[in-house]
Amino acid sequence: MPGFIGLPPGHRTAPGTGHVMLAFPLTPLGDAIVILSHSGSATAAYGIHVATAALVAATGFAVLRTNAHPPALPPIQAS
Repeated sequence: MPGFIGLPPGHRTAPGTGHVMLAFPLTPLGDAIVILSHSGSATAAYGIHVATAALVAATGFAVLRTNAHPPALPPIQAS
């Protein structure tokens, strides 16, 4: 996805990626609003665009929740 390229190097982590993923659902939600405001099919607006927005938002929340606190690495033993 092209939005990830614009992240600064320090933010190319799972939380940074999750925050970007939470911004992506705005596009399909906007599409749904346009469809409904121009007397389009409510089935297409809700079934395609709102469902896509919900899936992408759920993915963003999952990325934030899964990798928010990665486990610490064990200390290296000197031999």
